[in-house]
Amino acid sequence: MKAVAKIADAAGALLIVDNAFASPALQRPMESGAHIVVHSSTKYIDGQGRAMGGVILCKEGFPQGPSADLPTQHRPHHEPVQCVAASEEPGDPRPAHARPLRNAQKVADFLAEQKKVLRVLYPFRADHPQHNLARAQMDAAAAS
Repeated sequence: MKAVAKIADAAGALLIVDNAFASPALQRPMESGAHIVVHSSTKYIDGQGRAMGGVILCKEGFPQGPSADLPTQHRPHHEPVQCVAASEEPGDPRPAHARPLRNAQKVADFLAEQKKVLRVLYPFRADHPQHNLARAQMDAAAAS
């Protein structure tokens, strides 16, 4: 991401990262130079799919142009119960994320031991081709 951000900056372009899969618990693209980050609050921010929605974060105001009216035209609202569902618990910064990440590691490790499984691709396993990149770019502590 950092390399792509440098290229975008040099070209005067915006780097937009869809972070729905990694979620802010695991990866924070703006720290790596992204200008705009999109998160799905339906999946990993809520953790259970109770609150449908999304988040668009911009380093500097929303870009002007054809998409400038997007946030106002498609502005969903959340009921209070949905807001609580997507909120973090005090004292536990990743309640909806820590357990699934630990479980994913256990599943990947289990599958890697199975004789009938030819290959397991999980970025926090040392045998993943981009393991070092994942550990540098993502919060590996959340996955362990």
